[in-house]
Amino acid sequence: MAVPVRRERQIVGLIALTHDAAFDDAAVEFITRLADRAAIAIENARLYKEVIDAKNATDEFVSVASHELKTPMTSILGYTDMLRKGIAGPVTEQQLGLLDVVARNVQRMEVLVSDLTDVSRIETGRIFIELKDVDINDVITQVREATIRQIEERRHTLVVNVPPTSPRSRPTPSGWCRCW
Repeated sequence: MAVPVRRERQIVGLIALTHDAAFDDAAVEFITRLADRAAIAIENARLYKEVIDAKNATDEFVSVASHELKTPMTSILGYTDMLRKGIAGPVTEQQLGLLDVVARNVQRMEVLVSDLTDVSRIETGRIFIELKDVDINDVITQVREATIRQIEERRHTLVVNVPPTSPRSRPTPSGWCRCW
């Protein structure tokens, strides 16, 4: 007996069985249902492969795009820094302001590219996120130490107001931080 495996009017396979005796109606019905299920399984496998291929293509694109974006951004920042230092000649205050804008925007782009790369790594399982309790005061101290120089350079003020009895938080802080 040969039963076609069909998916949406298209034959995607064939189940062929041999037996010394004739197949009864129950066996034919069983094999026909088996062929229907096999068609669904084959289609699911094909769709899964397409999803995996698309995911791999996306990951490859993100990897190539981030690399291709990082190279010119590094050059732009380097040349901007050289211009700000006056290596190519005197720079006016207005020009310094414009160079600062360029540098800030390139740094913003670097953060976006880095975030995009991290998202791709998380989705592919190459980065694992571990949620754990944290002491909010430690987090605030670390953030303050990492950003205080930029805050002072821009003549901004950092105000931190955390209740002294703030509990350990997960992962949302119970205090608040305001920067202007």
